[in-house]
Amino acid sequence: MDRREILQIVEDARQTGSRANLNEADLRSANLNGATLNGANLIWADLRWANLRSVNLSWADLSGANLRWANLKNANLRWANLNDANLSGALNLLNQEEWLKENFQEVEGGLLVYKAFGETCFNQTWNVVEGEPIKEVVNPNPTTECGSGVNFATLAWIRREFKHKKVTIREMVLPPFVQVVVPYNTDGKARAAKLIVGKVVE
Repeated sequence: MDRREILQIVEDARQTGSRANLNEADLRSANLNGATLNGANLIWADLRWANLRSVNLSWADLSGANLRWANLKNANLRWANLNDANLSGALNLLNQEEWLKENFQEVEGGLLVYKAFGETCFNQTWNVVEGEPIKEVVNPNPTTECGSGVNFATLAWIRREFKHKKVTIREMVLPPFVQVVVPYNTDGKARAAKLIVGKVVE
């Protein structure tokens, strides 16, 4: 199946208001650079070596899909279903460890991260005491952009997103060996099972 056929299936689905059905499609080495496949049915599709660069796969069902050696650079995977998908050797997916090292400073006890308290969109019921931990069960799905867990972010992200809200920004320490999930399409935030409360940022 070539790019033209795939895009025709997508266009037909758009016109009829249905989901593009590429269930079990053989898309090996397909060049889909920049295509819009949001919401598509790609269950068990063979996408080995496919060029999925900048492809919109938001809300697509990729469960069981074979994505080995697929190029996913800048692909939109927000809310995509990757259950049982084979991502072995997939190229250009966000590397969680590298992202954390690039964005946060190492300090005694872990990484120095930041968290906003106050008028945020999260229901915060923690007892926030400096030096004490706050904990929450983490949504482990990296295609879920905002899920349960102790959400944290870069200082720049917090100042941008909560510019017009009443929030207190605190330094937090992310200890080693704590479960962390960095969404594939993060714009500066992530979540963890536990953070240690630090001082207020002036």
